[in-house]
Amino acid sequence: MKFNIVYGNNAHEGVHISDTLRLIKYALESVGHTASLSKNMISGEINILMENFTYDFIEVMKQLKKKIKYTFYHFSYRIYFR
Repeated sequence: MKFNIVYGNNAHEGVHISDTLRLIKYALESVGHTASLSKNMISGEINILMENFTYDFIEVMKQLKKKIKYTFYHFSYRIYFR
């Protein structure tokens, strides 16, 4: 299977979550899958979204799912600063 791990709107190519991105990528590859990291989803691949979600982005994803046959899973997280 082909997987695409999407860092999307994370700044600086997802550098602050790069350990998590690589962990998922290498885990998938270790069991025989193909995995890549990219900023955007790729049609025809299983997309795993690691996003700093905003409400606007969530709405875009809902519309994409209705219009285009993307397969994707998402992981949400929130970073809080004090």
